Amino acid sequence: QQETVVEKATENIEAYTEHLKGLHHLKIGNPEEAKKAIAHFQKALSLDPGFAMAECGLSRCYSYLGSCGVLPAVSAYAKALKRVMSAIEKNGNFAEGHLALANIKFYHFWDWNGARESIEKAMSLGLNSAEVYQSYGLYFAAIGHPSKGIPEMLKALELDPLSIPVMSMLGTLYLFDQQYEKAIRQFEEILELQPTFRGAYQYKGISLACMGRYEEAMKVFKIYHDEVNHPNKAVLGMIISHNQMGNHEMADELLKRLYQRLEEDYSATVEVDLAIAHAGIGDYDTAIDFLEKVYDNRLSIACMGMIWVMRCPLFMNLWSHPGYKKLLDRMQLSN
Repeated sequence: QQETVVEKATENIEAYTEHLKGLHHLKIGNPEEAKKAIAHFQKALSLDPGFAMAECGLSRCYSYLGSCGVLPAVSAYAKALKRVMSAIEKNGNFAEGHLALANIKFYHFWDWNGARESIEKAMSLGLNSAEVYQSYGLYFAAIGHPSKGIPEMLKALELDPLSIPVMSMLGTLYLFDQQYEKAIRQFEEILELQPTFRGAYQYKGISLACMGRYEEAMKVFKIYHDEVNHPNKAVLGMIISHNQMGNHEMADELLKRLYQRLEEDYSATVEVDLAIAHAGIGDYDTAIDFLEKVYDNRLSIACMGMIWVMRCPLFMNLWSHPGYKKLLDRMQLSN
């Protein structure tokens, strides 16, 4: 029988209130709110320096800001790791601390097995939260077992039924598992709840493209492009759809825009986009070259994009390329 280890929060009511405020801002899920959360967690720690939950909250904030590129990844994750290790030192049975450590291992170090160990440690300590099941589901997506991740993500959704990140990841797992109709319904449900969640347009379009419904996918990709409102961004889906529909000149023109974006605003995420674009038009050698470069740098901001291109069925033809198999070995994802 599993023993549940309950973390005693703090005797300081004001510190606990600040902690709850921090969690509220962090859950909203955008950089400005995460910065507000940091202020509340820091206030909580000033009131109770031994408050491990607040340390963990700070770690999550720094991890998030590093993963989305708002803070330099190296310094952000160094702060995140320092905070979470401090929390675990204060209480080795602090389940949330082990989960926060798992996310650092996953996004920053690309240490999939280490992340799994920390997630399972948190579970063994009785953690029953949407976040732990979401992380476990994401782990299964990374290692190429989306069918095992779906039940975990459904547990997360049961605990937090209106969480857009959980709903989006569930849709992604359906997509990776080639359950395209379920994926499309999931992304449509997200757009009903939050029409401004632009990623749902992209993922819905990719699901349609996986089914060969390129004209429908193109309409969705155009909505996504219009929402982003930048000529050189959100063009991936349109490149792939134009190519598949025989509009090669238009696909080439959009690909040139993506290279222009790389020159004007270098980012590892653009290199991932170029890998996806080349894989989508059948230029697998170039796609592998970009993926190798992304993996060499292993920046946290590129982690999810890397998983997408390595696991999305839209790029299934890439999977037989010798370079893909070698890259899986390097990433320790072959098994």
